[in-house]
Amino acid sequence: MKRISVFDTGKGIAVLGMIIAHTFEGGICEWDHDIEMTCLRSISNWVIILLSPFSLILMMGLFFTYITSITCGLSVINKEKYGHWVVAQYILYRIIFAIVLKFMEILITTWWKYYDVFNTMYLQVPKAPIPRYSHTLDSVGAWGWIVPLAVYLVRRLPEYHGSLLQVCILCSSALVLLIFYQPIASSAMKIAVFFEEHNLNGVSIIFSKIGSGPFMLAQCIPFGLVGGAIAIMLSENLTCQILWRFSIIFSSITTLLALLLILRVKDFWYQTLQENKPPSVRLMELVVETNIIVLGVYLCEDPRRSPEKRGVLIRKGTFLRRISVLSLTAFIFEQYICTITMKWFRIFFGKAVDIETKQYLWNVPLSMLYMVATTTVELGIIRVWEMGSFRLSCEHFIAIILGFLFNRQSYNRLDYQRIIYGPNIFYSTEAEERRTIIRSRSKSL
Repeated sequence: MKRISVFDTGKGIAVLGMIIAHTFEGGICEWDHDIEMTCLRSISNWVIILLSPFSLILMMGLFFTYITSITCGLSVINKEKYGHWVVAQYILYRIIFAIVLKFMEILITTWWKYYDVFNTMYLQVPKAPIPRYSHTLDSVGAWGWIVPLAVYLVRRLPEYHGSLLQVCILCSSALVLLIFYQPIASSAMKIAVFFEEHNLNGVSIIFSKIGSGPFMLAQCIPFGLVGGAIAIMLSENLTCQILWRFSIIFSSITTLLALLLILRVKDFWYQTLQENKPPSVRLMELVVETNIIVLGVYLCEDPRRSPEKRGVLIRKGTFLRRISVLSLTAFIFEQYICTITMKWFRIFFGKAVDIETKQYLWNVPLSMLYMVATTTVELGIIRVWEMGSFRLSCEHFIAIILGFLFNRQSYNRLDYQRIIYGPNIFYSTEAEERRTIIRSRSKSL
């Protein structure tokens, strides 16, 4: 099965959006939602209207993991032909990947938050607390094995009009779970407390991650199920017309449900900034992200569009695919870079906020300057890191560990080169072949 390059581009968009959003939420507002609201109220309405399409992309926190669910779903479908044992090995591989990824995040973030050599001026061995709440990499790891398992099980059902029954089961289950995710999360937290009281912390953490955190699994798993449905459709080489038809029908139903639920939400914009977001917000996010994915597949993968048109978009997305290759490292280190950049800005411009009085002390142009500067630094680091083949990155170490555990090739610099530059070569070759055919036909006439 050919690698769908638009998903690598999409991951790059998600990581870039995360970097920009976190420079504001974490770097400037220090993760205080009251200060965020104070800052947003200081912005003119025309500026908010002008930046609203861009800000919508920054709010799509689940976009990366949504795309991950599609790619993992496609992977397990591709492995079905090799038998049940290979599928089981792949799911085990994804579970171990999730564990290794989370422990690496815990160790690194603990080091730079509490044991940073340049802050403490001590060389210390980190004593790392294990967080109970769920964050971005928790959802990435969980989707990596839950979605393939769900896709594999639903594909054991008898077919009805091809994959229609399988797609309907996954999508309807996703909508039901997302509508009722808040009571599900509340129940999960009660179960977590019960197990914690009986000193069964391992089980308690699992339920805590289902019901707490900005990326609690209760509101993330539904996105993964829809991603699994899209993976099933893509695996059958369905035309883009069918994907568009699915997108229109699914978006219409989901939007209607969101509008019905939004009437029950008080102080909508404030609730949107909380980690326990209203189901209507997540439903609308699911609609937007689904349509962006289908649009991307159409623009870059639809064979009815000329290779030249598709190739232009693919080449413009090269820098985004470069970001996607270092996505896990970016998730872990971006806040550290925000902190370092803020220290320099405080020397010249003072503090951005006053945490005690909840006051926003900077102005909008200065905040924009900080966000642009920090984002530029992070993108520059990624570009320079490529010269070293991304070695010593989190992806590099994870590949070494999993390569040792599963007896696989641990690291190959050609892998990331295929992801970043491979699509450019493919579409250039396809376009040249098409031009050759056209010239030969014109000569024959």
